[in-house]
Amino acid sequence: MLTVPRAHRPSGGGTGGTGGFIITGGADFNDEGDFTAVAGSTVVASGGAITVNGKTIIGAAALPGSTPAIARAIFQNKGEKATFTGPVIVGDKATGMVTIANGAIVDGTATWTFGDSKNGPGTVTVTGSGSTLSTTTSITVGSGGKGTLEVSGQGKVTAETMSVAAGSSVTVDGRGTGIDLSGGISANPNEVNGSLSVTGGAAVSVLDGTVIDYGTITVSGKASALRVHDLHVNGSLTVSGGAEVGVSDELDVHANLKLTGGTIAVGAGPAAGPGFVSVSKGGVLRLDPVSYQARLGP
Repeated sequence: MLTVPRAHRPSGGGTGGTGGFIITGGADFNDEGDFTAVAGSTVVASGGAITVNGKTIIGAAALPGSTPAIARAIFQNKGEKATFTGPVIVGDKATGMVTIANGAIVDGTATWTFGDSKNGPGTVTVTGSGSTLSTTTSITVGSGGKGTLEVSGQGKVTAETMSVAAGSSVTVDGRGTGIDLSGGISANPNEVNGSLSVTGGAAVSVLDGTVIDYGTITVSGKASALRVHDLHVNGSLTVSGGAEVGVSDELDVHANLKLTGGTIAVGAGPAAGPGFVSVSKGGVLRLDPVSYQARLGP
């Protein structure tokens, strides 16, 4: 087990005035046990390879006698790769932050949790062309604490499933930026209780499975897209500014669905629900093939 304390200062100092653990110059780091970055520590990988097979915590409780602060892990260079096979928690007993930028790749089979307790909000940022967070299992945004996932600048996130808890958020912004899920967006199960925002030409794809919306989903801007197999709207869904929501099978509307210059395309299955649909000028609700029927209202 490796614990990175706030007091630890490697050669050359830490990042942002804190202590830290720095991997540079193509060096490789392998840890078969657990990896913990306590509050106030900064882990910076710069051109090296990291493999952690145990449990990873970014944002554990501060060591006795130290001032609570933010724990950070930064992956920031093209060609840099970190692989996690054990569970990863970002924000446990203290604030945790992870940045994946400039083409760095973080992958593996780990389950990821952002914001594991009320005292430990967690934020993960994936930004820049080629920057990738990829796991073959699940990503949980908010689990007792506030979770935040920000994807931009052609960054990519891939996983089997993703959940967004109440008070937590996922933002995906910019052309070439995307989230791809092989399963569904799920919580308790298959729910978005927080917010999902897709803007600026970004895309979110759920290849197989159901997205159940109890929170707020916004898809806005030309070429912005949400593509799902099944979509159940129990909270709110707003599609505007030339964005498109594509549903390959079934769209159930039980609450508020608002189109403002956007498109909802249903390829198969009924579009049904006792909710309210508002279609303003320029909005389109398209059913294809036309043999399918839309049932709106009770």
